[in-house]
Amino acid sequence: MKLRIDFITNSSSSSFVLAFRKDVTINEIKEVILSTNEKEVTETIKDWKTWSDGEERSVNLILQSLAKRLLNLKGYGIELDNWDVVAGEFSSEDDLEDYLVYNCLSNIDSVKFKIKAI
Repeated sequence: MKLRIDFITNSSSSSFVLAFRKDVTINEIKEVILSTNEKEVTETIKDWKTWSDGEERSVNLILQSLAKRLLNLKGYGIELDNWDVVAGEFSSEDDLEDYLVYNCLSNIDSVKFKIKAI
């Protein structure tokens, strides 16, 4: 994900606001992702066809990687009470994790983690 100070209008990418409770964990982010759109997320991961090494990836491995990547964004935004808030860009091209956020996870609203396309 690229961090920007402005918002973008490219049709294959969108700006997002992400908010993380200070105490959110990787496992909690994974649970929120699955509870939000489990079927589409799982099918997208299984159908992804551009693995450069030809290896199959497990759904759990991809979700772990995505949750870790999202959680690593916490320090790049602003603090609002018990929340870390950051704006960024996700694309529907090339990268599976970006694609998942762009297509499957653009409106998450949980107690500890939020994503909103803007």
